[in-house]
Amino acid sequence: TGIILDHLLKITYQDELEKVKEKELKHQRMVATLADLFLCTDSDNSETVDKDEFIAAMQDDSFVARLTELSIPVLEAQHLFDVLDIDGSGQITLPEFLDGFTRVAGVAKSKDLLQVHCDLTKHFRTLGKLLSTNTETWSAMLRLVRRQLAQQMRDIKAALPPRGLPPPSRKDPGGPSAGVPPPVP
Repeated sequence: TGIILDHLLKITYQDELEKVKEKELKHQRMVATLADLFLCTDSDNSETVDKDEFIAAMQDDSFVARLTELSIPVLEAQHLFDVLDIDGSGQITLPEFLDGFTRVAGVAKSKDLLQVHCDLTKHFRTLGKLLSTNTETWSAMLRLVRRQLAQQMRDIKAALPPRGLPPPSRKDPGGPSAGVPPPVP
């Protein structure tokens, strides 16, 4: 029985190894096809594909057929361009094109969805911390400005004459004794 079990494990291992090799070969073919599609789409040879080039490619039946062969839904492909254009430049590079289109091929895996969920959660936490830090910084600065303004108001009030007394005359900056004649020498 030990020999039979060992033989079955070897067969199972070889089957799994063949599946992995087949999957890798399929992935390599997909990447090669996508790279070819990218090069065909890049009509101005700029090494980027802009929105107009992509829209023109989506009108080409052979381009759409090749996407369909790769299990890439055409409607998702049109939306994917906007998703991949992270900086809003209206252009995507070959690595962006390959990464995005290989991820959209086939059915989304639960681990991919989990990864997106976790990434978004991390980004929202980081954003919350940044906003919190900035809010605390701005609040501290606002308190400092308020204290400085209050001190300036106190200084201004201290420099003004008391209420009910006339302001000092311009001839005699002496203040309240302005109407008293100077002593005789």
